[in-house]
Amino acid sequence: LSLFQREANLKDHLVTNLTVRLANMISFILLLLLNTSSGGNDFDTYNPECPRIRKSWESLTRSEKDLYITGLLKIREQGEGQMKLDEFIAVGSEHEQAYGSVVHFGSTYLFWHGYLAWELESRIRNLGGEYACFGLPYWDFSTESLRSETDKPYIFENDIHGLGGNGNPDDFWTVNEFSWPGVETKDFWVPAHCQAEGDEYPVCSLKRSTSKATGPSAAGMGAGIIDNAQFADFSRWYSHTVNLPHNLLIDAEALKEPVVTSYDPIWY
Repeated sequence: LSLFQREANLKDHLVTNLTVRLANMISFILLLLLNTSSGGNDFDTYNPECPRIRKSWESLTRSEKDLYITGLLKIREQGEGQMKLDEFIAVGSEHEQAYGSVVHFGSTYLFWHGYLAWELESRIRNLGGEYACFGLPYWDFSTESLRSETDKPYIFENDIHGLGGNGNPDDFWTVNEFSWPGVETKDFWVPAHCQAEGDEYPVCSLKRSTSKATGPSAAGMGAGIIDNAQFADFSRWYSHTVNLPHNLLIDAEALKEPVVTSYDPIWY
């Protein structure tokens, strides 16, 4: 074959291959749309018959809050203190993977974080029984703008119905049994910052060091989104002005590297 004939054949092959791929992709998308419109979801294997109703943490009853806390602790118990078995660690550790380090700078930022929340919610739902229709609570951090800097964050509730508060400054900011009563390190652990008493990697206590940051109001957050229509601008604005829950949970210099907010139950 001549050079021109070979180039023509190669172009035909590439066009055919691209056409087949596009056809397959379109067929896949059509199947997804058809499945969604018919009310089913083959990809949600975690009790799809139950809707995922999410409420703000502040609006939950004590029993609803307990459902999240006990669900988390049951997942951790099933992990038997082992990194490879713990499904909470499997979700939280995605921040430490290669894609996790770059996703914060791209337009998939919000979707990716929403997917991690979905995965944790799904694992709690898959516990079955009272958890089958569980909906992950969310933190409406705009309410924090209403408190003064001298008040403790509203998200902190220092009783058995809460997620703990600030860490112990005399024990490397440990939260377990300091501001989170009844929850020992073996019950809820983090594989990082293992400097507190009793810490032994990977079973190390949850750490928090709170700043005085109150965060923006709902109107301030909305204005930030509107005024920064390009994601690159929004990302810079958010990290420099809001950056919650990062600022609320790891203000101490010793906790800033590595960043482990994705192992904190408030982060979700």
